[in-house]
Amino acid sequence: MKKILSISILLLLISFSAIAGNIVYPWRATTAIVKSGQTFEVWFNASSGQSVNSIQLIGAYNTVNVTMSTVTGNWTYDPLSGNTYNRKITVTVPTSAPADRYDLVLNTSSGAETSFGGVKVIKDYKADYYIMHWSDGHLYQSGYDTDVLLKRKNAMIDIANIIDAEIIIETGDNMYNVRNNPEREGYYFVGNSTLGTKGMAKANAATFLVPGDHEGLNGNDFAQGTVQENSDFFNDYWGMQNHNFKYGNGRFMNLNNAWGVSATSNGVHQYEVDDAIAWLNGAGAGGNFLVTAGHSYDRMHKFINSSKPLDLVLAGDKHHSGSTNPWEITPGGPAIAYIVNSIRDHFEFNIFKVNNTAGTFTKPAGTTAMVSVINSGNQDTPSTWVPNLKLTYASANNGSVTSNTATIDNKFAFAITGAKVRFVVPKGNSYAVTGGTITQEFSGTNYYIVDVSTNLTANTPKTVSIGIATIAVTGVTVSPTSASISVGNTQQLTATVAPTNATNKTVTWSTSNASVATVNSSGLVSAVAGGTATITVTTQDGGKTATSAITVATSGTSNGMQILQAEDATYSGPVVATNQTGYYGTGFIDFTNNTGDYVQWTVNVPTAGTYDLSFRYSLLSGSRPLELKVNGTAKIASLDFPLTGSWSTWEKVITSQSLIAGNNTIRLTTIGSNGGNFDELVVAPYVDDCDSATGWSSAGTNTLSYYTTDKKQGAGCVQMVGSGTDEYKKVFSPAYNSNVTLANGALSFWYYVSDVTKCGTVRVELSSGGAADVDELSWALSGLLNGWNKITLNLSSASQLGTPNLNALNWFRIYNTKTASITTRIDAIQLIETVVINRAPSVISSVIDLKSNQNKSVNIYPNPFKQGKLSVDIIGFEELNNVQVKITNLMGQTIYHELLTNKSRMELNLKGKLNDSVYFISVESGDTKVVKKLVVN
Repeated sequence: MKKILSISILLLLISFSAIAGNIVYPWRATTAIVKSGQTFEVWFNASSGQSVNSIQLIGAYNTVNVTMSTVTGNWTYDPLSGNTYNRKITVTVPTSAPADRYDLVLNTSSGAETSFGGVKVIKDYKADYYIMHWSDGHLYQSGYDTDVLLKRKNAMIDIANIIDAEIIIETGDNMYNVRNNPEREGYYFVGNSTLGTKGMAKANAATFLVPGDHEGLNGNDFAQGTVQENSDFFNDYWGMQNHNFKYGNGRFMNLNNAWGVSATSNGVHQYEVDDAIAWLNGAGAGGNFLVTAGHSYDRMHKFINSSKPLDLVLAGDKHHSGSTNPWEITPGGPAIAYIVNSIRDHFEFNIFKVNNTAGTFTKPAGTTAMVSVINSGNQDTPSTWVPNLKLTYASANNGSVTSNTATIDNKFAFAITGAKVRFVVPKGNSYAVTGGTITQEFSGTNYYIVDVSTNLTANTPKTVSIGIATIAVTGVTVSPTSASISVGNTQQLTATVAPTNATNKTVTWSTSNASVATVNSSGLVSAVAGGTATITVTTQDGGKTATSAITVATSGTSNGMQILQAEDATYSGPVVATNQTGYYGTGFIDFTNNTGDYVQWTVNVPTAGTYDLSFRYSLLSGSRPLELKVNGTAKIASLDFPLTGSWSTWEKVITSQSLIAGNNTIRLTTIGSNGGNFDELVVAPYVDDCDSATGWSSAGTNTLSYYTTDKKQGAGCVQMVGSGTDEYKKVFSPAYNSNVTLANGALSFWYYVSDVTKCGTVRVELSSGGAADVDELSWALSGLLNGWNKITLNLSSASQLGTPNLNALNWFRIYNTKTASITTRIDAIQLIETVVINRAPSVISSVIDLKSNQNKSVNIYPNPFKQGKLSVDIIGFEELNNVQVKITNLMGQTIYHELLTNKSRMELNLKGKLNDSVYFISVESGDTKVVKKLVVN
């Protein structure tokens, strides 16, 4: 006999003995089977003052943290020994827990208490599953080589893991004299590192065992001592001597029928039969496949069968009788008992394939359910063994390689369905397999685990391979989807391939009209001549395409105004989000709390000059300034973005910056820990930035100058002092290409008046004829205030003379008759798209249409409204008397009322006056009334 003591196991057992509490269930003789997302019970007998602080399931490659609830009481789990437990713990397994066999670890105030292999987590019950059955190891019996017997059990566990058996049941006489040699428990349940053998806890299957003759007190021979002493001994070293459990529609009853019972009497063990029958009628009701397991085939089973007919009985004891299966459980009774030959004397196990739906089982064809572990070799000489089922890997299966091949050599004369291969591979990749189906994959603590199921043909090897997966391209997008550039300039297009982890992201670029625009292999578009071209990007994998419409302008100077979505920009750190309302495009950029994160737009403009950069953003709270860089140079070290009051309330911050002709980069970078949410950047050039009086003229009696003390943009503005009719006139050379239409364009500028009472009707002209009254658009202004006025005039509301060419505008004039000398100023003249105006009503002032000066309208903003000041723009009420504004609620009650002195614009201070609701704002004069709905939230 060899006696090998593993230091690690001995220390482990010593550590256990220092803890007074003990796990009763699941422990050694029992395993808890639980679906992820569901619960199981732990029975724990805590010592005085001992508490369970947390529970973990520790697997070979990962740890699962579970939740628990505890009930304190006193429960007897074995009426023969009288042993009890005092903590009933309900454990909830998270749905994310991978299917696997786990050690159950109770972290207590006295240290960790472990049930090795105590829990088997499954995702669902298998439609067909395997039960393996072996018995009578008689380890450490005098006259037998226990090292060989341990190696036989190890080989059987290896086969069980390849078959992916769900349940293993041992039917007694497993080991001798545990009491005097506690290290043997470690060898049996955990393994012997010196021999290189696995213990029962290393089987993937849930394992169960029942007592045999030799598991009692002083068990070198048959059980000795009283029933109480034998039962207590088994509880202490093996666990529960009887146990009921479910798997799918299967109902399993493990019995101690080895001591003090006979074929005709259950003696003091009658309670086990009573428990089993009560369980089948109660918590175990509804099963269609009933199984009992005990050391003896003809004791106790028949009493359960007479109440609930059994389908299968598993037994040992008769060391050499498996070849004559099945056996009658009582003379003349059903032949449903299957005995397995002993591990001590043979090298065999029983195997059953169960159909969970039908509640039936099959055994391998041509067998009595018992099969040999080895195909050839001497069962007493491990070095000669050629197993009937063996799994080998071409490379080390230890997480070091991304590709591997497993070979299962099936020498059994029967097929096996659902055999299992587990690959341990590096993290950070997507994997694909051949020769099987991935049933589960998860990221472990250090490695990535891929479980594969494969079917085996009789007497045939099978290979299963794994490698990094080829991720197919599903689509491609291009940004921007349209652009206008001038001849000689370029526009960079960017392709985004989906999914982001696609294996082959190679794309090619092509143009529909190379005489207008060309494109290189990097997506850089070059403008060749006036016209339009479609640029197409095509993925090499799958031939997916996306297009960008390119317009090349030749006449005048192209406006180049662009609306650039933040989600189409380049960014580092922020993420694209859609969890707030009110954004444009397909999302917005959300900064994620890191200094140095940025979002960067690339914009192509036709000419160097001053441009408005308008950032649309939202910010609920906190100060979150950003650094502004243009073409890599810091322009504003700390650009402030005031609070908008809500993540779904969007405002604009506008700054004027000099851009170069061609491509420019605009970057916002966090200088604190965060930034707001950013929706888009609007880049708008100026028809004239009014930073010089050069080219401007006025009536001869007026004095025209460049003025820097009071301006709205840039370094200064153009000022006129006098009473002459013509205030500002300018011919633009070259002509200005607006790239807008009558339907979508607007003229925008700032206009200062020192005394509006001395002005007549102020008129504005815009023309492509180079002079007044030739191919012209004109407007009359109304509602001007003393000081600066923001003027925005829709081209569609202008009076039109001739045929203005919006791509070649070259004339601008402001004029009006005056009663005395006044001072006026003009600044920041732009032609923009009305879509920009509609997104920012706070910059719109009152305008009257020369053709329809009877029209009356009211504009309120912001709407929806929170608290503070509400702006009201009023058009068409200037000549009316007693103009008043009212706010009423849904019940018609007046909440606010004011008589207007300024009939074109006002701000209402409504702080604390309105609740979250819907209100109506009316501007009234006599029978004239305009009503608007206001939402407060």
